[in-house]
Amino acid sequence: MKLYLAENLKRLRTMKNLTQEQLADELGVSVQSVSRWENDNSYPDIECVPEIARFFGVTTDELMGVNRAFREAKFSEEWEIFRTHQEDADTAIDRLRKLHRDFPEKPLPLVRLVLYLSESGESNFSEQRELTEKLLKLETASQSDRDYAKEWLIMNAPESDLPELLTRFATRKDMSREALLDARCGFGGKGAGEMDIETAGNGYKQLYLLSLLHGIFRRLTHVQDHPSPEEAIADCERAVRRNLELINLFAGTSGMNLVSGDGEPDLWYSERIADGLRLACYCASTDRKEEALSHLEDTTRLFERFYSMPEGTKLTFRCPELDHLSLTWCTGVRNPEDVENFTDGLVLCKRAEETFFGLPMYYDRKDGKEEFDHNVRCPVWDMYPLEAEHGWEWFDPIREDPRFKACVERMKRFVIPVEKGAHDTFASRMG
Repeated sequence: MKLYLAENLKRLRTMKNLTQEQLADELGVSVQSVSRWENDNSYPDIECVPEIARFFGVTTDELMGVNRAFREAKFSEEWEIFRTHQEDADTAIDRLRKLHRDFPEKPLPLVRLVLYLSESGESNFSEQRELTEKLLKLETASQSDRDYAKEWLIMNAPESDLPELLTRFATRKDMSREALLDARCGFGGKGAGEMDIETAGNGYKQLYLLSLLHGIFRRLTHVQDHPSPEEAIADCERAVRRNLELINLFAGTSGMNLVSGDGEPDLWYSERIADGLRLACYCASTDRKEEALSHLEDTTRLFERFYSMPEGTKLTFRCPELDHLSLTWCTGVRNPEDVENFTDGLVLCKRAEETFFGLPMYYDRKDGKEEFDHNVRCPVWDMYPLEAEHGWEWFDPIREDPRFKACVERMKRFVIPVEKGAHDTFASRMG
């Protein structure tokens, strides 16, 4: 059992405005002894403990912190029981309420209780707010505990309480009014379907706009059944060209190369590569081989520039309407079994750390940055249409052309077999 004589002795001595030398004189011991006691390097002789307690007017148990030690042990036991028993939310909330009543000085049950209440909806908002106020005043709570509690309260607040809470809590750059509103809209709080999008922060508005744009891209490329393959191909090609024209309009690269714009990677990368390969495919299928190879060459150059970017490169969408969204690339390794039609190991890929207003997005917040998701780019996936065994037969007219094969080989430079060191970084791979 841990005893707390060291900190109690120092606290009691300070309350009496005594130096270590003065206390040593009062107790008839050396100043070195007092120093060792307060630094928790040794304990007083057992005969001396009652004398020290009488001097400060406390019991020996209070001096040694025995009651506190028992409470610490009891809390650890109770918390372990809670932690290891996965229960439904209502039962968990009841257990946390009891833990908070029994150990009001402990921030851990209080923080967890506030979180559970925030996830249970507005019906528990009054209790959530009351407990949040307690947490903000609790000296043992960390700043991050307090910040999370504020964010959870904003997420769950009724509209009538929102203005006052924003005024109180929006006091720092990383907890600005817009950041709190973005958290409310984007991370488990009220979504766009439940609140007026105009009341959201700019970061969330731009994220919502991006989702609408992606919806437009998908609808444009949704081709109805046609009586002939030629008509289907023509409609697909027109849709892909419209997508690329829209991307270049937003990125400010209209009038430049249809696929790659000005050739610099940006956050439209995924769409540019996918549509570039599809455009080359459609051209090849209608016997426009030179046009197909030209689009393939342009797509390959963009592919190479993207996968050669140094670690830490930041990308944006390059348009004011989406200027709050940015992304920093870093490297990761994808399990080979996750990708079909490639059997040679692989694969080094890019992992996204995408943020707006300092808030992370697009990865599982429980598991953190190591969790891969749909924004992770992988060279094998990007070049998949060129090597797929089925479904991309429209490339067949140019597959034997040396220029087609050269593009495939250039892209394959970025596919790293596992047995040859898949955990290398792009920098070491590319020299």
